[in-house]
This record gives sequence, C-alpha cells and structure tokens, in this order.
Amino acid sequence: MRLQCTSKRTIQLRTLQLAEEGLPCPIEGFEAEPFDVFRCELGDEDHEFHGAFLDELADKKRDAYFCWSGVDGAQFIIASEPCGKRGGDEEICNLFENHPGVCDWDLIDPLQVAIQALVDQTMAYLRDHGERPPLPKRGSD
Repeated sequence: MRLQCTSKRTIQLRTLQLAEEGLPCPIEGFEAEPFDVFRCELGDEDHEFHGAFLDELADKKRDAYFCWSGVDGAQFIIASEPCGKRGGDEEICNLFENHPGVCDWDLIDPLQVAIQALVDQTMAYLRDHGERPPLPKRGSD
C-alpha cells in the first residue's frame, strides 16, 4: 500500500472552456464550476502530472480527468478509458489508462485516515463521558 498524493488544484474557467471544445464528446452530467478544488488521486510516488476523475463522457466508454502540472501549473482535461486492472477482492482500478504508479485499490488516503482518527477519538470520548468533547479554546494547540 502507498499513500495517495496530497496535491490539490483549483480548476480554472479557461480549462473548462478548452475541455468543452477539445474533448471527443461531452462530459455526461458534468457540474464542476470554475474554482472547484480537486485532489490528486494518484499515488505519492513521483509523477509528471497530477490527475483527478471528473465524470463519465457521454459515449459511456471513457472518462474525463482533470490533470495539472506541479511544476508550471499547466492544466488540461483528458479523455481516457479507465485503467480497469483488477486487485484483490475483485477491486477494479478507476484511474485513467496507463496511469503512473500503483492502482487506486492499493492507495491509502491520508486525509481519510486523519478524519477516521478524529471520529474514533470523538466516539471513544462519547462512550467514556456520555457527552461530546469540549471544543479547544481559540489560540491554543
């Protein structure tokens, strides 16, 4: 298992406009707005560009992925069939075809781990004290 990349990027209006003009068919039910923030769904190993799933294309064969460079900030949207490689327990990778690194079923999302730890702490406090934990005071750690 590898950690998921933590890069995130705001999608720009021009990127959305270019996608509408350059993709082979429309994005099915796509509702992203300019300035929406996307998190990279690739692993934390080095990769040339970051990528996040947007939506299925109208042809039902390919998906649209928002991609960006961590070096120069360039943004683009690609149309690709999903990877489709199978892992244990019949898991299927939903990253784009020929993606760098490991498949999505072999990734650990560090944000999800942090959220789960906070939920677990809160539930333990509730179990032990019968009430929610006190909120931290402003300006304290």
